[in-house]
Amino acid sequence: GVCVGENTCLCQPGYIGDTCQTIACFGVAHQEQSACHHHGSCIGPNRCSCDIEYQGEDCSLHNQTCQGISSNSPLVCSGHGVC
Repeated sequence: GVCVGENTCLCQPGYIGDTCQTIACFGVAHQEQSACHHHGSCIGPNRCSCDIEYQGEDCSLHNQTCQGISSNSPLVCSGHGVC
C-alpha cells in the first residue's frame, strides 16, 4: 500500500486492513465465510477458487446444468447449443 496521510494507508487491490496486512477477495478478508460470495475460498488477492457449482471471478454465478452437464462445459447440449 501507500501512505496517504498520518496513520492512513491506501491498500493495493486485494488487500485490506490498517496496514494492508490482510489478503482479501473483493473487499472481504480471505478467512471470512462471506469471501467469494459464500461459494468458494479466497486463495489470493482478489482470487477465488469456486465450489464446483459456481463460477466467475468472485464465485457469484451459479452453474446451470442441462442433462447433468455444466452450462460452461463444451459438451453441454452435445456441443451444438447452449444451456
